[in-house]
Amino acid sequence: MLVVPLDLAITPMRVLQDPLLGPACRAMFEEGDVDDRLLMMLLLTVERLRKNSLWKPYVWLIVFFTLGFRFQIVL
Repeated sequence: MLVVPLDLAITPMRVLQDPLLGPACRAMFEEGDVDDRLLMMLLLTVERLRKNSLWKPYVWLIVFFTLGFRFQIVL
């Protein structure tokens, strides 16, 4: 059995505690505009674009194993 610390899990509470994304997401969540799943999708999207993200390797693995290859968006 594998035990993962809660600090290493992506949870809706973690999204709401994010210093940049949290305040906007908290307002949308309280108004009922977004649900738990959408909060986590927003976090993964933002973390994929951040330069020094703790979650970037995890997001890369999701893309790699879902699509079978890694692609990059050229801005």
